[in-house]
Amino acid sequence: MIILDGVVYQAASDGSINVMQDNETIPFATITNFDEDAKIDNIAGKDFDDLTGKLDKEISKYGTNNMYVIKLKGDFSNITVRSIEKQEKPYKEFTDVAAVDQKVFNHTGQTGTVVAVYFPEYMNELNMHGWHLHFLSDDKTKGGHVLNLTDFKGTGQVDEIQEFNMILPSDDTFAKMNFTEDMTNKISSVE
Repeated sequence: MIILDGVVYQAASDGSINVMQDNETIPFATITNFDEDAKIDNIAGKDFDDLTGKLDKEISKYGTNNMYVIKLKGDFSNITVRSIEKQEKPYKEFTDVAAVDQKVFNHTGQTGTVVAVYFPEYMNELNMHGWHLHFLSDDKTKGGHVLNLTDFKGTGQVDEIQEFNMILPSDDTFAKMNFTEDMTNKISSVE
């Protein structure tokens, strides 16, 4: 799922991009009303680690203990994204889903937007800390969770987030789930 400018897009497992209907449900989302607090006039990254390292430097100007959403607009020589097939009950663990039901797409010569979400390390129990990136091409035909990229050049808008609300499910399945297992290593292995 990619939310951009108030529109919710689904990166389907066949590689297509669909505008989602209001009655669709999802298991998890991090969403903000984007409020531009700063601009990045010029940013480039030779690969995923280089780009997220530069994003780290950007947010260090404001403090790394807040959450951030950064919209990056620009050109990519190559971008690799993934989508996951829709799951049905009984739900598999995400590491199993990623191993079996993950579809990977490699796109060259793309112009588009990356929505980069950052959670600080101390919030690791609530969300995976560090950067999580989703891509949507300008023509709205390609996108998904970013696995890698090469030669990005563009601009950015920074939203520093200093508060959040968490909405939990109200059904019996959630109420009875066992959350005692530390999932950090499993989640890191598929990110």
